[in-house]
Amino acid sequence: RSLGPVPLRPARRVSRAFARQLLGLCVGHAELMEREIAVGAAALAIPLEPELRATAHEQVGLAYAGWDRLLTRLAAPAWTLGRQPDALMAGVVCALTELSRRDRLADAFGARLAERPASDLLADPVVMDAEVSRLAAGIFADGPTPEPVAWADYPEAVIEPVWRARARAFAASVDHALAVLRREGRADDHREAADHLFAVVACAALDTGRMRPAVDWLDGPVLVDARGEAVDLATLITRAVDEGNDTPLRTWLAKIGIPTREPVHPDGSAA
Repeated sequence: RSLGPVPLRPARRVSRAFARQLLGLCVGHAELMEREIAVGAAALAIPLEPELRATAHEQVGLAYAGWDRLLTRLAAPAWTLGRQPDALMAGVVCALTELSRRDRLADAFGARLAERPASDLLADPVVMDAEVSRLAAGIFADGPTPEPVAWADYPEAVIEPVWRARARAFAASVDHALAVLRREGRADDHREAADHLFAVVACAALDTGRMRPAVDWLDGPVLVDARGEAVDLATLITRAVDEGNDTPLRTWLAKIGIPTREPVHPDGSAA
């Protein structure tokens, strides 16, 4: 049995195109409805104290940020690989819970999430979550129909393959990458170089057996140690790429037992 994504059937391809066309036709009405809701909400907010209004606006922004991070940092990479997280609603609840832990402005989220959820009104919220997740992937993901993946399997099924693919690309074009690192190019060049270097270092850390990939509901894919604590590898990579200071990165690599002379194996094979 093939493990790859299932090819789209003609009927499925037509229905997806039709759904996207309907969404396009609804854009104007959706924008109008959004403006009307905003006007109504603003009118209702006038009697409130300015401090309460500011807090409410901040919390709306934080809720939007939680959804945006979940979709762009976790759902989109999975869709690219032909996989779809099967519980987006559960994921956004985790994201908002984590947001309430990190940000004092989101404290009210934690209190509300502890109350009885509205999903209790559904006959089978798990099935509904799976259907909503499938619908989102069907509309926004390009290519064949993605296969479902549970959040528990996400690190192994999505994060590690993405890191290793980037590491292979980096290894295959190392001369070009070094040129990108040395020249004063666009910010996108440095960002791309940092992403690929992150993948190479992450693969080396995974191969030691001391690190593993994990899901951070706000930051996306992260590298964690045996205690489950996330490593701030992005900062070390940024200092190496943007500031030209690779000493902290080399120190951390030596600390986990990786000599910087040791080759990295993007496919996970032993030396």
